[in-house]
Amino acid sequence: MPLKDLLLLDEWVIAQFGSLLRVRRWYAGHHPNIGGKCIRGDTGPETVVEVDVIRAVGKYWVKEPED
Repeated sequence: MPLKDLLLLDEWVIAQFGSLLRVRRWYAGHHPNIGGKCIRGDTGPETVVEVDVIRAVGKYWVKEPED
């Protein structure tokens, strides 16, 4: 099952270094194939995974120089 089809319950930022983030995510259900730890949570079985994420900190538009 792809990660986009999983129900994301929560996401906490554990550490941030510029645009690099270490996040902890809780998914509904028991999913041992994505790694992490399967626990018994408030909504029933949950899977907790820690991942590294790169997020854009800003957008920049580059234009050709005008003659």
